[in-house]
Amino acid sequence: MFFNTQLFATGTPPTGYNKISDPNALYGFCTPNGSALGSKTGHLTFLGESLVDVLAITVLECGPFSGGAPEKITCPENSPYAYCTNTGNDGLGNNVTLGVLKFDAKTDPNGVYTDCPSGAQLKSKLSLIVSEKRWIKGIVTLACESSHVGSKTKPERVTCPDGTNPYDFCVSTANDGFGNAVTIGVVKAKDAGDPYGMYGQCHTNISSFGIKPGFMSKASLVTSVGRSMETVRSIDIIVCNQPGGIGSWLPDNLVTGSCSEIPAGIIPGVNRYNYCIWGTDKKGNGLIAGVNQ
Repeated sequence: MFFNTQLFATGTPPTGYNKISDPNALYGFCTPNGSALGSKTGHLTFLGESLVDVLAITVLECGPFSGGAPEKITCPENSPYAYCTNTGNDGLGNNVTLGVLKFDAKTDPNGVYTDCPSGAQLKSKLSLIVSEKRWIKGIVTLACESSHVGSKTKPERVTCPDGTNPYDFCVSTANDGFGNAVTIGVVKAKDAGDPYGMYGQCHTNISSFGIKPGFMSKASLVTSVGRSMETVRSIDIIVCNQPGGIGSWLPDNLVTGSCSEIPAGIIPGVNRYNYCIWGTDKKGNGLIAGVNQ
């Protein structure tokens, strides 16, 4: 991020940080000439909350410090957050209120629409995404009602709800093909290593190799081999192919261990990762992933 140094010199610091819902992004500069930048995740750990499954942390409000340590507060009405926090004095000159979005039934991209009319035939929220699905990590149903349009309409991007929210963009369809008019809010992975970004369909010709269609969170790789997401900072998909395309050494299930256990030459920069996961997943994708803690 580039600062406007002229504004900074006049005591009006940039506050673009506070518009970024990436959990690892900084926040602050909420008091001109008297505040600094801090970590949003620090407020969660102070409260004893785990960082596992945290998709986004949104700055709902930020102003001059008053007083008070981090505490949970009631979230705004109809918000998607699992919980919200306020810290009256963060020790950096800020009074900050945060909304914490987590991976759960409400945000799971593969989950069906919620709050629809009784008896509605529901589809996966991810089915409304027509662009690259690997960059999606969370989807929230914003509205679902019976369609007044006779035939299926293509999902299109629309303006997201007014006010502060964690969505990178919103999508709506007047008829999803099953009689539902649906609007969703979408949270994107922040980079290629985002542990809650999705992966799947690892070959362009999946039908020829028995790969099942669909996408899954990269975090599921870690939990599927019995490891914890508690300290995971990033997950890189290094190779994703039909299993035979990686080599006959690839196991027919997922395993984990030191990246040095993988045949030489397959992993560039093997020392970059704390450990690797490799094998064939439950949808038939052959893959290698590197995990950093």
